[in-house]
Amino acid sequence: MSPHRRSALTAAAIVTVALLLRVFRIGDQELWFDEAFSFHMATIPTGLWEALRIENSPPLHYLFLRAWAWVAGTSEVALRLPSAAFGALGVALTIAAGRRLFNWRVGLWAGAVMAVSPIHIYYSQEARSYTTVICLLLLTYLLLLRALDHSSPGRWTATGLAGLAAIYTHYWAILGLLPSVLLLRVWPSPYPMRDRLLGYAAAASLIAACVVPWVIWSFVLISHPFSVGPSMVRVWEQIPPALAIPKSLELFGIGHQADTYPNVVKVYPSLQFPTSLRLVGIGLFVLLAVWTIVPWGDRRLEIPDIGRRKTLLWSWLAIAVGGMWIVSMFRPTSMVGRHDLVALPAFMLLVGFALAKLQALPGKASLLASVAALGIFVVVGLKLFLYYQIAASHPPEPSYRQTAAVLVSQAQTGDMVTFNSIHGTPLLYYLHRLGYRWEQRECRNPGTGRHFGCRIFLPDEEVEYGLPDDPSSLSSFARMLRFSLKGPDNVLWVVADGAFISDRVFLAELAALDLVGDRVPISNGVPLFAFRPHDALRSTIGIAGS
Repeated sequence: MSPHRRSALTAAAIVTVALLLRVFRIGDQELWFDEAFSFHMATIPTGLWEALRIENSPPLHYLFLRAWAWVAGTSEVALRLPSAAFGALGVALTIAAGRRLFNWRVGLWAGAVMAVSPIHIYYSQEARSYTTVICLLLLTYLLLLRALDHSSPGRWTATGLAGLAAIYTHYWAILGLLPSVLLLRVWPSPYPMRDRLLGYAAAASLIAACVVPWVIWSFVLISHPFSVGPSMVRVWEQIPPALAIPKSLELFGIGHQADTYPNVVKVYPSLQFPTSLRLVGIGLFVLLAVWTIVPWGDRRLEIPDIGRRKTLLWSWLAIAVGGMWIVSMFRPTSMVGRHDLVALPAFMLLVGFALAKLQALPGKASLLASVAALGIFVVVGLKLFLYYQIAASHPPEPSYRQTAAVLVSQAQTGDMVTFNSIHGTPLLYYLHRLGYRWEQRECRNPGTGRHFGCRIFLPDEEVEYGLPDDPSSLSSFARMLRFSLKGPDNVLWVVADGAFISDRVFLAELAALDLVGDRVPISNGVPLFAFRPHDALRSTIGIAGS
């Protein structure tokens, strides 16, 4: 077997393993808020473009998911499968990028590490756009290399379209694309610099010509506040700014675990990872980073301009991670371990380069590559074992699926259900799975004919869901819901959690009305209260202390 064929088969095996890891237990965990919001944007009856007037994300991922859901359905598995597929494709493109920038050995090592990367597997099992944008960034770089090798209008157009798709998938992709200009100097193209600059300028102009009108429409011509989410503010308050970049690099290497990073979701708050193994993993990646930087041993790889090619990857990593850090110091608009994933391909390629350089050492010293790789695979292997185990054995807390099931079993036609937007998005998803469609502030089951009102008790937030603005105060909104109950047997159901200030305030407003409130027993669900009209009593049984 020729070396090329052997390398190609090894790459195919790596990609196959990557796909299996990404589809394994993909539907075990409930959809959390961001994923449920993706579902909502993909199925919103008022039209996606109307919803995008408020959403601070570009439309490509939602358009794709809308078409996919029409074909594949809206189960947890169906909504997450595109992310898993793009995750496996990202591993394949990482191998291709490593081979083009360096050689087969670098590509295979980088692909192998990416295949078992905990953070990449996590986002490959989330119905969001992060693995998609990673693929599009890698594709843009590969098409750019192709255009530099064989320049033509079609190849430069393809490069621009790939970059355009990346930005229309996630705005932070721009930081992943900026270092690509260095390839004009790094890559040994047969064309003079003037021709390379003209081709690159044409691709960049195509991107700008298609992005600028969208930005003007989305942020200038319509009322579209570029708000900073409270969760982002909390993250940047809890992480010392000096540790933000080291945290990004740690998460790239060994992923999340409990008590090391705020605002983690799904299984990670329950994932207790041994401190000793965490330190071993961090130490291995630090040593590989140092080994990548030092020039000793580079010549053994026999790659021309190897220093410049390393500089490209380090620039990609520094510009993406450092750029987000600088922006968020002034305005927290990014999250460590999420938006910085636009730098993940550069990180993986640098790790692959370090392992390939170790393998190129003479004699038995080349065994260091196997030792280092074994150490990485042991650390991340245990992390993945715990990740899958917890996903299967630990139900989410709280469970929106359980709360939705209780509502469907007890709520009757004429009742009213209300919640805040954080609870509402996943709750509405699981009501949808049980046959209820949310339209015009009502949840209706076409099959049974049952329906009940569904309102967000911060009315201005309903605008984000394609509904007309209802500028009510919290107290007037509570009174409106009270008098919307048609008879003494109708119930006002409130999904509320004492961890949210707005929930506590809303419960207090209801306590001032002639309603009796009882907490509904749910073993593991979001707290649910049933309020019934009562002219004599104004107590709120079960609310105190909740």
